[in-house]
Amino acid sequence: MDTTDSKACRVRTPPNKGVGIAAFLLVVVLAPRLMSARKAETLAYENRACGISIIYPEGWLIKEIPHGAQDPKERMCTVRVQPKDLARHLKEDDNVDVYSIELYVDNRDYAAALAEAGFERGETGWVAHAEGDSRAEEISSPEWVGIRAATQNRCYQENGGGYVGLCDGYRAVLNNRSQISVTIEGRAKSAFDLVLGSVKFTGASPNKEKH
Repeated sequence: MDTTDSKACRVRTPPNKGVGIAAFLLVVVLAPRLMSARKAETLAYENRACGISIIYPEGWLIKEIPHGAQDPKERMCTVRVQPKDLARHLKEDDNVDVYSIELYVDNRDYAAALAEAGFERGETGWVAHAEGDSRAEEISSPEWVGIRAATQNRCYQENGGGYVGLCDGYRAVLNNRSQISVTIEGRAKSAFDLVLGSVKFTGASPNKEKH
């Protein structure tokens, strides 16, 4: 926490009326600076071709991954969010990437996207298949519906390295209530939650008729 936050948190209302007014004015003066500092902690990204936008942490970067032969025909784009100093983190974590967030934007309806991402409705609710099944929860916003889950997945070292064990992971599928779905996968919970909570669908469905 920076010194600005510290000063604001230590403000108390004393019995002396004059001091109380001074404290109130201090908070009023500092509030815009606090809001500005919080805004500076995140950055915005928009991909107009895929019709999505997200917020991601400051100090991280966006990589647009080119289409590969292994990508499904429904794939519109793949976006990776990762720390700028990922190489340093890999050295500290046995060359295992437990930070990057992957977003896969597909021209799929909701049911097809859920099945592709390993979500299935069971007798007691939604589950996510991974190394064992995990309970999943339904989420929504005014513009999309979705499902998310915490999972455990096999972890491997980068660049063809060996298997190192199971890692905690997070997975979600969002759909724009039409034909565009986004699958989000990652292992850094705070970054995953930030990206997931910020997703906006900014473009029309490819199958939507134009008038």
